[in-house]
Amino acid sequence: ANLAITRWVVARVADLPRAAEYETVAQQLAGPDQVSLAKASLAAWSGQFQEFNKIEDELIAKIRAANQGELADTVAIGRTITLATYRGGRDIDALKAAATKEKNILLFGSQISGLAIVGDTAAVRTGLKRLEADKNSASLGAPLVIARSYVQARDGNAKDAIAALQALLTEVPRPRHLNYFLADIKEHAGDDTGAMANYRAVIGSLAYLGPSPLIPLSRLRLAALLLKHNDQAGAKEQLDMLLKQWQNADSEFPALTEAKALRAKLQ
Repeated sequence: ANLAITRWVVARVADLPRAAEYETVAQQLAGPDQVSLAKASLAAWSGQFQEFNKIEDELIAKIRAANQGELADTVAIGRTITLATYRGGRDIDALKAAATKEKNILLFGSQISGLAIVGDTAAVRTGLKRLEADKNSASLGAPLVIARSYVQARDGNAKDAIAALQALLTEVPRPRHLNYFLADIKEHAGDDTGAMANYRAVIGSLAYLGPSPLIPLSRLRLAALLLKHNDQAGAKEQLDMLLKQWQNADSEFPALTEAKALRAKLQ
């Protein structure tokens, strides 16, 4: 079922001709909740946040009605992180508010990783203190490494931050999202070449990450760096892919606005 969902989603995102066929197979093999999550992620990927919220609302209500509160909380947190990554603003405030109230340390770790994605240094710094103080901190894995490395880098110790993230990625290659944090740290440290390589690694990890907002966010930041280094053809390629991805967006949002502005520089 998981493979069928992945094949369908990747085909949809890549606009492959057999996407509809794969969707039919996925719906036959996977449970309705799994299909709903996939549809929601595809809606967000396309900038259709009204549809995304509608699907997520219905799914979360259904899961809560089945007395699966922790699973419902996990889905709700994923939604908040997705919206904060794409739309910023009030959605980042909502993510911070949710993190302040979160009692489950594993879910809290995910929220702090989300706040690192959107660049809220103060919130990540505060969250790191709680993560490190928790009795189960040793079992937190990637969220703890992400938070610690993010704060280290912002405090001027990019070398150790990069080493820690790279060590984790070498030990457990599957969490390809770590490349985004490596890219972010390298970019802030002035290593544009290294940052671009890691952004490209995120972009090339669709089969692992699914329609994660980190992929278009990496495209956007890669495009900005390519423009900085006067690679207009490379920047145009990335921006045109983003604008195609969001051509049916139901509203304007910061990443789309930035993509349009960068593309306008190439007219």
